[in-house]
Amino acid sequence: MGDTSDGSRLSRDVLLGKLAQQKGWITSSQLRTALVEVATGRGTELSEVLVAGGFLSTAQVQQLLAALSRAGTPAFPPFGKYTLHREIGRGAMGVVYEAEEAGGTRVALKLLIEPPGRDLAEARVDHERFVREADLLRKLPEHPGLVRILEAGILDGRRYLAMELVDGVPFHQWRKAGSISVRQQVAVLRDAALAMHHAHEQGVIHRDLKPENILVDRQHRPRVTDFGLAKLSGSVGLPTLTASG
Repeated sequence: MGDTSDGSRLSRDVLLGKLAQQKGWITSSQLRTALVEVATGRGTELSEVLVAGGFLSTAQVQQLLAALSRAGTPAFPPFGKYTLHREIGRGAMGVVYEAEEAGGTRVALKLLIEPPGRDLAEARVDHERFVREADLLRKLPEHPGLVRILEAGILDGRRYLAMELVDGVPFHQWRKAGSISVRQQVAVLRDAALAMHHAHEQGVIHRDLKPENILVDRQHRPRVTDFGLAKLSGSVGLPTLTASG
């Protein structure tokens, strides 16, 4: 990014850190340490450094970002052509934002997390999983039960994956809604199984299928996502990122 983007991110980070300090969630020393991590390039965003360092929880970061947004301060700096609106998911390997392209298209933008101090071997595995997910999704023919990939690449040294934005919730949350019948649940699981059958026909095995990775939209249609642990069937002799047990 250019100087303007870097400056806006630093300004936003300082405001977020000071707000956390005002709430008594972090000390001035912790804030200084985290800002140094960001400034020296060993961290990506202050919020991620604070979470990775155990200074703040994800829930606390969400509260701070929401407060900044209400105050008219952009919660996130722009990422290339994408404007980041809100965080919609986070795992050990990546964080997913609802984002908007310059042309107005809304997407789910997944960014690889590289917290400071991470073991190099672990970082390499996460990097390979991220690349694998992008490659496998690109090769899969489109199917209504699979989240579509729109774009993947590296920007400012950070890997990203732009995917179809699903207006829905994970299966385990959706099924707890009071009006969801057993018949509807069975229908969603059937459609998710058909999507997996489609992937299997293309030689792709998900290996991490669980309620959290099945998004159900407002029309009760599932989309299977998160192919970070997927592999091609019959890939004997190729290096693997996981092992039994």
